[in-house]
Amino acid sequence: MASEGVSAPSEKELQEIVKLYKKTEEALREALMNREKLIQQQSENKMVKEEFGCLESDAEVYKLVGPLLVKQPIDEAKTQVDKRLDYIDKEIERAGSIVEGLQTTLKECEQKVAAFESAKQQAAQPQANTQTAAT
Repeated sequence: MASEGVSAPSEKELQEIVKLYKKTEEALREALMNREKLIQQQSENKMVKEEFGCLESDAEVYKLVGPLLVKQPIDEAKTQVDKRLDYIDKEIERAGSIVEGLQTTLKECEQKVAAFESAKQQAAQPQANTQTAAT
């Protein structure tokens, strides 16, 4: 069932598949952490955008530039937050597609390993049958 359309790999190929699996697993962990950071940044920026909505038109907004707080026009600050949110949204989408690709690679590796195990079991069964028939 798991080996549909997947040929059983050799022992050496199996080792390569296991290496790829471990490497992909690590890349998936990193991609998930990256996506979580982006989601956190998105949440923070949405809160900033909400706070801007509560400000009065004559309120003063300051931006941290190095160790200094520099006065910034509200409209400019709102525009920057909107642009940042757009960028973060696109990065979250990109991170999601990376995660999906890595998950697909993991599934393919699992299928190949399952095909190898299935082929190994099938090869062992005729040997067991001939040994019992010989006795």
